[in-house]
Amino acid sequence: MSRHHITSPISRLVLLNCCTAFTLLLLLCLGGRLTDKLDIVRTPLGVTEVFCSYLLIMNLVKIAIIRDSTASFPPSTKSKTMRSKLQKTASACATLVLSLILFHLVIVLFGAPVLHSASETFHLSCLLTLTSTFPCVCAIGSSVDAWMKTWNTYNKSGEFSREFSALVVALCSVVGAWVGAVPIPLDWDRPWQVWPVSCLIGCVLGHCAGLILVSILLVREQKVKGRSKLL
Repeated sequence: MSRHHITSPISRLVLLNCCTAFTLLLLLCLGGRLTDKLDIVRTPLGVTEVFCSYLLIMNLVKIAIIRDSTASFPPSTKSKTMRSKLQKTASACATLVLSLILFHLVIVLFGAPVLHSASETFHLSCLLTLTSTFPCVCAIGSSVDAWMKTWNTYNKSGEFSREFSALVVALCSVVGAWVGAVPIPLDWDRPWQVWPVSCLIGCVLGHCAGLILVSILLVREQKVKGRSKLL
């Protein structure tokens, strides 16, 4: 295996995805055995803050080390002035804030308490934003039109790109949180059924599943491209 292949943007992205998923699963499964502060059932808000901080750092690391001159990850721009960078950053921040508000409203509309447990709902909204919206903003940009274009491009070409992988991870995170809400109304009286513990667990598991899935598909796509170049 050549050095270029090892240090390619795809390889770095796959490595970061696997490290992120492994660390999240490790904290989720073994954190409570180390200290009560990392037990998501006993201290869901504190653990969610740890998850959010870690996801924020890892996505910023992706922006820093995945950047290259031939790919659009993160989205390239012709203008590199300070004003352009500030506008791009402001747009990204506005998208994240809007996403946080929308997630909170949608969760409340789906039956979450409006006033009671508002802090828990807010933490879940933060986790959803950092597992779904933030990766898309980092990979594609803050424009919804760009997200739709990425989705349509995949539907037309069938090529599994790095940009499209962010959409898949986002979808897996949201679906995971939704599936996590299913056991809450059931009369099992389990401690993890307290709002929003099961949704937090489902979101993290869905996000990890998405990271692993897209990593496999990205490696597969690279192998297919490599074979096609040899033909």
